Amino acid sequence: MVSRAFAADVMRDDAIHVGVVQNTYNSIIDMSPILVEDLKKYCTTFFIETDDERAYINALLPRRNMIKAYNEYITLLGSSSSGTNAASVYEKERAYKDALKVYEDVLEYFPKKNEKGVREYLVAPREAYFSEFVFKDRIPVDYARYTSTKFDVKALFEENHLVARIIANENDFDILVIPSSLVLSSTLIRLRLKVYNRIEDKYYTIFDKIVPISTANDETDKWVIQLAEHISSKSFALYSLEPKDYAVSVKIDDEIVGENGVVLKGEHKVNISSPGRVTSEFTMNFEEGKINTIKYELYRHEYKNLFITTPEVRNAVISIDDKEFLLPRHFDKFETPFNYSVSALGYVPLSNSITDGEDNMNYKITLRPEWSIDRSFGESEMRKFYTALTVTLGLFAIDIGTKAFKNASEKPAMWSSLNTMSTSLIYASLGVVFGTMVDYFIASKYSLY
Repeated sequence: MVSRAFAADVMRDDAIHVGVVQNTYNSIIDMSPILVEDLKKYCTTFFIETDDERAYINALLPRRNMIKAYNEYITLLGSSSSGTNAASVYEKERAYKDALKVYEDVLEYFPKKNEKGVREYLVAPREAYFSEFVFKDRIPVDYARYTSTKFDVKALFEENHLVARIIANENDFDILVIPSSLVLSSTLIRLRLKVYNRIEDKYYTIFDKIVPISTANDETDKWVIQLAEHISSKSFALYSLEPKDYAVSVKIDDEIVGENGVVLKGEHKVNISSPGRVTSEFTMNFEEGKINTIKYELYRHEYKNLFITTPEVRNAVISIDDKEFLLPRHFDKFETPFNYSVSALGYVPLSNSITDGEDNMNYKITLRPEWSIDRSFGESEMRKFYTALTVTLGLFAIDIGTKAFKNASEKPAMWSSLNTMSTSLIYASLGVVFGTMVDYFIASKYSLY
């Protein structure tokens, strides 16, 4: 029996699971970390295009939920050997009937020709785990690295369907990515990348090319492009946003997207915006077979007259583009985003930016005193408050005790005097409690300033 390591990464139930094989058996390096990182960047969505794909994907949640139910059921039945929580004959019979009902429901999600596949996946005994959720046109993609054995790598590259199905079933992978490289000589290397698609139960050779060892790393983009197009769809193209030194929000056809990803090939409307900058909107043609770089430039808004003040703070200094000015300060013109840093003796330095500008703008900056961030501030008031509260509670106890002894004692006069004294002390103590509580509240308020 071949021992296999299970994938450690946690993947969502409502996603296509892609396992990237860690291959160090016949490779010069393990390419799985690079592939997972790049695929997570560009390929996070699987687009449903065929009836077989739709049938398979819409059965994902039922199948995975049934596996969970099966594991719970096996735990229940397994305990029968020790005599603890042993499943009764009735429970076994009920579970069997539930399994038959779920089997009938799941058949509706599969084409008739996949009835055998349903029997393979149907292992759960509980109808309650069946889900009616249906994916319409797309589903997320999650990735995990899988530690393979030498036997597995050899079998996978020989396109052994049995081994692929076992690995996929054990780890709940829908797609297996098998990278490998074979050194042919001191200067040449054969780069290979295969994929086992559990949805179609087929192997695909994604990449197979002999290149000089010195240029092997340059082929990584081609691996990712062809692999992402296979996982997502051949109708889609990859894109990457040109990096800038400021944060942006990207929309393609009015839909918010990430800075890297896939989009239906062809022309699309691109909208790029950033706080304080002029939004750029244009049409771009996205082509398959390459990473389409979205190039853009967001210009800053220009305004006239800015007056900056720091109320209640004197001699504050504002720093803009490595230049310092004493506040208050008037600027004839300014651009957004207007980035600044302000400092003053005895106050916490502040860095911020103006993103929404206007002509003839008055801008006030509020600085926090340094003592306001000292978490020990207010501790003395807190201790005084709790001390006064504790003393008051003690006096209440004494007052109750003296009253009881006054009523029960043969010498009530003495206890009456003590009771009168404790009552007077309670009133005085309540005043102290109230005063220290106010001090504590004020101190706490300023400490959170």
